[in-house]
Amino acid sequence: MDSVLVKLLSGIDGWQASAIALKAMTYGASFVASGGVFFLAWLSPRLSNPEQCSIRRVLAVAALAGMILSVSRIVVLNGILSGDWSGMLDVEMTRAVLASREGPAIALRLAGLGLIGLGCGARISGWLLCIPLSGAVLAATSFSLAGHASELATEAGPLPLWLICVHLLAVAFWLGALWPLHRLTYSSDVGKVAAVMQRFGRMAAIFVGLLIAVGVLLLWLLLGTPGALWQSAYGQMMIVKFACVVFLLVLAVINKTRFTPRLYNGDRSAIAGLRRSIAAEIVVAGMILLTTASLTTIAGPPAIN
Repeated sequence: MDSVLVKLLSGIDGWQASAIALKAMTYGASFVASGGVFFLAWLSPRLSNPEQCSIRRVLAVAALAGMILSVSRIVVLNGILSGDWSGMLDVEMTRAVLASREGPAIALRLAGLGLIGLGCGARISGWLLCIPLSGAVLAATSFSLAGHASELATEAGPLPLWLICVHLLAVAFWLGALWPLHRLTYSSDVGKVAAVMQRFGRMAAIFVGLLIAVGVLLLWLLLGTPGALWQSAYGQMMIVKFACVVFLLVLAVINKTRFTPRLYNGDRSAIAGLRRSIAAEIVVAGMILLTTASLTTIAGPPAIN
């Protein structure tokens, strides 16, 4: 079982490694920006002005980073296509990349991240919140246009594309909230931290359930046969991703059942444990994004290959 995946990973060259790292960082910046917008739009009434300003600054920086990384991805893809450093800035290579599925995906992501930056760079409220919220939706779902689901959609119809969009929005909501929650653990109001954690936990349970259900259905379509889960490199990498998701769920359950009740009882010592747990969630989330970037870069799903 290991030989298929090990053989694939051992054959990664410098260009592929760069593409994987860059895609993982693009995922991270985009989900921090888009998910953070969802978090603020939902829970900002429970946050102090300094906390809101701090989160908005980070979201604006994440949006800018995501835009820079998205443009940088064009340069790396140029290098992969040409196989040479001199091709990284080649005009014809750039046109070829932009003419592929990557072109619309990057354009949509730049537009979405730009709207997030615009909305978070200034303090807006009311109906103007639709600016960063629409940007968050565009940025999160932009990855669907250049992924395996979009390739499968050309043969199986629009269902895979709709599924991956729902999946991406759920991922953005969950992972994008981790940094704001970590920031909140520095609040002196223990009761507020407990209330936010409880409210987020209730909503996260819905989104995580949706994420898993949609993810399983999408995986079924991408694998083609159940045996491909352990017989193909794509399936084996998906098992690694599942293991990380399970670990992330365990940490979330610990937060909900151990630390949040203690905070409601006024136990300030629980704050430090909650902070460490959320920090661990952020690390595991990074591993999930790195695995996903590898999946979409070097391992094609059996249903498409």
